[in-house]
Amino acid sequence: LNEEMLDDLEEASRCALFGGVTTLGVYVQGAPGVRLLDAAREEIEYGKKASYTDFFVNALCLPGDDVEGAVEDGSALGIASYKAFLGYFTRGRMLEDDALMALMRAAARRNCTVLVHAESGRVMDYLEGLERESGDLGDGERLVRTAPAEVEAEGITRAGLFARMAGCRLLFVHMTSALGLAAFEWVRKVVGADRVQAETQPHYALLSNDAVVARGALAKVGPPLKGSADAGAVRDALMSGVINHLSSDHSPRMSAVKLAKPDILDAPYGGITGTELLLPLAVELAGGLDDEGVGRAQKLCGAGAAQAFGLYPRKGVIAVGADGDVAVIPKDALARKISPELLHSRSDYSLYSGLSVSALPRFVVKGGVIRSEERRVGKECRSRW
Repeated sequence: LNEEMLDDLEEASRCALFGGVTTLGVYVQGAPGVRLLDAAREEIEYGKKASYTDFFVNALCLPGDDVEGAVEDGSALGIASYKAFLGYFTRGRMLEDDALMALMRAAARRNCTVLVHAESGRVMDYLEGLERESGDLGDGERLVRTAPAEVEAEGITRAGLFARMAGCRLLFVHMTSALGLAAFEWVRKVVGADRVQAETQPHYALLSNDAVVARGALAKVGPPLKGSADAGAVRDALMSGVINHLSSDHSPRMSAVKLAKPDILDAPYGGITGTELLLPLAVELAGGLDDEGVGRAQKLCGAGAAQAFGLYPRKGVIAVGADGDVAVIPKDALARKISPELLHSRSDYSLYSGLSVSALPRFVVKGGVIRSEERRVGKECRSRW
């Protein structure tokens, strides 16, 4: 994790358990002098000792990584999903097209899934340069102008056509816009709905760029929040099943870190205290604590995610032979305002502050054992493989 991030796997999994999440997908990347697969091995060993939840690894492939070797060798570690950034060229995270194609072909050979952050890195850098030339630091729209919906749609289309050539499975992460969703629907038609899925995070369905205008860098996430119509399109896609599931993008920071730079373009991305709120926000999005709303939320946070990552039916369903993971939520629970005081991350702010949730689990059962009770988790509840 970036040193400015507050939660490692131990802390993130503890927060997750409070919120009823019993399995985490953990991003792992290499570092100077550390190969991607070596970093993955280290994280797996650490997680076996420290994680409160079950977890699996998503390997994050960056420029310079041996992507084909990572996929071939990663199979022995049980890694079945590999992420590629199509944005952030100058930040050193964007895979060029040839590396992306190599990753996809290797993933197809090993029956793995490629997770795609769909933007257009060089175009984004050009647009960011224009914004910097303008010098208007107080313009709350300038962040989204560096990454408009068009760059998401372009990235989705390009990655989809590459996947069609390579024969791999794709999961587009954090869908943000109506235009991106239109591109995704087209890709599903030309590639095949069985090989292409999409996910998003609650903030893209609940918040818009108005939050950036109001809160500045505290609401800077990547990709940026779009307009209110885009948030509505994301909500509709969640309810219709076009978007397969929700994730948290858990990346907590301190507000001082987020606000340290005068220009929002220089502020760090992320800062989301997400794992603890994933299920409660999903219930809100799905319509509340009636049977229909709970069923939708279970699909968005349970079955859908488990199916996308090859964990179903061990995860994502209550059935004989499954892992026995259950969140127990009172149907008459009262709504509570989201604030840092409500949550268990070390962050001093929440992207979701001001919103309300009622679906905070009273009990969380993992592997048939109560691991969290009345929003308390003790060391004795820690998961050990």
